[in-house]
Amino acid sequence: MYHLDVDYWILIVVDNISRPVARFTTLAMIVILLNLTVHSLPGDMRIVIPQTIISAELEEPILVNQETLAEMLCPVSRRILFAFWSSTIALVLMKLRDAPLPLGSSKFRLYPIEQRDREATDVSKASLESAPILHLYNYDREIEMPSPTKGESGILEWCFDSPARIDEYTWATPQHGPPERDPVFWRLEVVPPPPQEGSCRWRCIHETDRCFPELVPTERGALLKTRFKLPSGRVPAKATSWLGIYYRTLQNPHEDRDRFAHTLFFKKVMLPLLAVLGIFPWLPVFNIQPSSIIGMTSIGGVAAGVALSLAKSEVLENIFAGMLLSAQGNIIQGDELEVQFQVGNSLQKQPGRMARIGSAYVELWDAEGQLVHVPNRKVLGSIMKVKVPAEAQNVGLNAFPRQASGDD
Repeated sequence: MYHLDVDYWILIVVDNISRPVARFTTLAMIVILLNLTVHSLPGDMRIVIPQTIISAELEEPILVNQETLAEMLCPVSRRILFAFWSSTIALVLMKLRDAPLPLGSSKFRLYPIEQRDREATDVSKASLESAPILHLYNYDREIEMPSPTKGESGILEWCFDSPARIDEYTWATPQHGPPERDPVFWRLEVVPPPPQEGSCRWRCIHETDRCFPELVPTERGALLKTRFKLPSGRVPAKATSWLGIYYRTLQNPHEDRDRFAHTLFFKKVMLPLLAVLGIFPWLPVFNIQPSSIIGMTSIGGVAAGVALSLAKSEVLENIFAGMLLSAQGNIIQGDELEVQFQVGNSLQKQPGRMARIGSAYVELWDAEGQLVHVPNRKVLGSIMKVKVPAEAQNVGLNAFPRQASGDD
């Protein structure tokens, strides 16, 4: 099988941009055609609106001509078009905030969306005997799969000891169970390995866009003949564009911790700005004055200030400590560290693997797989032991060497 040497992450970006732009183009054409239709109406056209439709208090019915109709609809349609354009830009930038997911994970599952029997109401429940068996491939070589385990909602999960790189997948029909329960519309999901942000959530890396009842065999234990290709979202080191460097930094936080901290801070700051960009243009459409929103925001700010002044000082300390920890880049997701902090007259030690820095707590995975919450102010004022690769100890924390891989 021949593999094209293509930066697939660029194709993923283009796909994320093209879909919202296509929706906006469709709406823009509808609005433009509506305006052209209104302006092309005959000048002597009259529409009589009976008084019973509006109000019984009106003495005469309302007459609407072509000019009145244009004055009513055209400004509103222009405002709607501008608001939708702003929302489209905000939506595109919101999608571009998240780096494409490199196809390396240690946890996979095949989530059925629709079964062959479309009248079945519950497509998520399955058993170990009547569930499809996932097959993964890397450069035309089938990966040896571990024994599946039953996860939430009865969906089978395949867990590897270390992240497995894949570029294709297929699945085999169950050994038992009726063919009507076979999925013909499905979604391949993974749990991003640390240090990916949001590593505890399932993320979709491929979803079939239509049902394939003719593709799924009715025989038990039969392998699908078609393999589904999965373009890798990994950004190579040769990327020189701003967006490529941004994604590369998010995907490889250990290469430059300072750059990763600044990039993550920029990503978080962009969220409220994009929300404002997407919402505020709709206010004139519904005749809502921005001054009233600002007034309500001011009142809310005063109320929030009063509430914070009445709260304990530890709340504010944890918030500001979390901001400093996120911006410094000394600890990031996936780091193995030991936090030593003073509690009374005793020195407490908490080892674990860094999960994330929240607004109030630092979350660590301990050796038993339990999630431990340590207050941010405790971590900021503590002695931390962070496990640093031996080859990076002589060059500092900001110069972690990049591991060589075939993609780079």
